[in-house]
Amino acid sequence: MSFRPAFGFLQQVRRNLTTVPPSTIASATNAVSSASPAVTEAAQAAVKPPRQQFLGEVVGTKMQKTIKVRVAKVRIHPVIQKPVVSHKVFFAHDAKERCVVGDYVRIDSCNKISKHKNFTLGAIIKPARRFVDDDGKVHTQKQEGVGKVDISIKAKEAKGLEGM
Repeated sequence: MSFRPAFGFLQQVRRNLTTVPPSTIASATNAVSSASPAVTEAAQAAVKPPRQQFLGEVVGTKMQKTIKVRVAKVRIHPVIQKPVVSHKVFFAHDAKERCVVGDYVRIDSCNKISKHKNFTLGAIIKPARRFVDDDGKVHTQKQEGVGKVDISIKAKEAKGLEGM
């Protein structure tokens, strides 16, 4: 007995969730053909299939108004029947440069912005932890000496060896 049909069923369910049946589109367009223009635009917006959305972690912000988002994709291995995680990196447009490395974000597809950017920042789902050091500088990852005095410097000061 093979488990592949179950995996095929999951793929079919995923496809059905992302597409709108043609009968729904036809009935919606017939119903709004005699309506006012404002209602027609709203109905057409409702009939459009949903755009691609991904959830991922920001792994890079070194480019201006661009973030690099790593998206995990889980699938069932056809032989072993266990989840296998694969990753893909997408570039997304961050107009206000709000993201930092470590944020979990939702990215939405859009018209092509540049050669590699096809997504925009939808929302920051979970912001990364931020630490403030003694100088008031903000860090997104805990580093040695951030938020506390380094132990070796403190020991040298206690012995009077700070110049060595």
